[in-house]
Amino acid sequence: MKTVMVSVCTAVLMAASMGAFASTDGQNIDLEYKGNKCEKCWAKLSNSASGTNATASSDTIYFHSDGEAHARAELRFKTFTSGSHSFTGDVQIVSLNGSRIQIIQTFSEASGKPNSQIAIDTDGSFYEVQGGGTCGGLKAKQGSTYPVTVKYDSGSGKVQTTVGGKSCPTVGGSGKLYTKIGAYRTNSGTGSLTTKWSNWTLK
Repeated sequence: MKTVMVSVCTAVLMAASMGAFASTDGQNIDLEYKGNKCEKCWAKLSNSASGTNATASSDTIYFHSDGEAHARAELRFKTFTSGSHSFTGDVQIVSLNGSRIQIIQTFSEASGKPNSQIAIDTDGSFYEVQGGGTCGGLKAKQGSTYPVTVKYDSGSGKVQTTVGGKSCPTVGGSGKLYTKIGAYRTNSGTGSLTTKWSNWTLK
């Protein structure tokens, strides 16, 4: 097993269990790190590692948001300008020492704002930041793994997310959407979170 580690600002990414990105375009997948000292740093995924680049051949990836204000570790997938699409993957809550920290987001390039943001609340509940409703009352447990499905329409901007078989509130907004996975604090978030994402597909 080969491990690639990239550290930028205060966020850490570790890629392991070498495989391949499923149904994704490696040229449109980016890693974003954000912290107090680095407002927007990108590590472009490519077939070879050089400089701040990380290898594009990974099907398991760890993200850590270390508790610094706005600290982020994200993996961005390609943008779809029209049509219905879906993302699926498994997220494990490796460690949770905070609250209101996001695990997945669906963002609109048309509006420059997120349509959907799924985070873990103070009481451990998975919830939709845009509107505040919970994902069927499901609560995160450290060490547990949850299947995640996001279905979205890049024309209408409608997004529907399911976590652990529980439906999160359906939300809408502008179109031209892309999905990001990781561990990143909301504006009111506190503490830290480490997630392990695996088995993802995008179509």
